[in-house]
Amino acid sequence: MAAAVGREEGEEDEQGRKKRLWPWLRLRLQQCSWER
Repeated sequence: MAAAVGREEGEEDEQGRKKRLWPWLRLRLQQCSWER
């Protein structure tokens, strides 16, 4: 996965990664709040 980041369209790749990461991060945060 990391190998695909070092391409010509690096900026676009990073934006896509952030878009994919946000929902995942929010899910993790929700799980943490549920555990409390």
